[in-house]
Amino acid sequence: MTSMRSRLTPLLGLSALAGVLILFSLTVRFTDYRPPVLVWPVIGVGWIAAVTWALLLYWRRLDEAAQEAQKSAWLWGGSFGMAAGWLADAAMSLPGVYPSVRHVVLSLGGALIVGGGLVAVGAAAGFLIAWAIWWGARR
Repeated sequence: MTSMRSRLTPLLGLSALAGVLILFSLTVRFTDYRPPVLVWPVIGVGWIAAVTWALLLYWRRLDEAAQEAQKSAWLWGGSFGMAAGWLADAAMSLPGVYPSVRHVVLSLGGALIVGGGLVAVGAAAGFLIAWAIWWGARR
């Protein structure tokens, strides 16, 4: 059994990294500073490596029951949640359904961000529901 502090260490590290990235992004946005073009891919790769490291630490510290809950919740909840997010995104493209949202999302980049966000939020919500059901059925 690991302590709560050792479980929170990866989360705290990622939160600190996210704070640094947010400050850097705000600096670029609101000042005249423009970093070299290669800075953004390096930041992206570094972020992916940090998240992967934190998730591996988290996974190794879980007991077998918690690992099974995670796997089941991502399989069932994540899958159905992604499908719901995809359907919501598809419904936004129907004429007359969400004209105010389509008016805001005029560019392809904006549409990709909204669509990806809907799918990600759907997957996370589905995961949380399935995770709660899994633990509720076994308590």
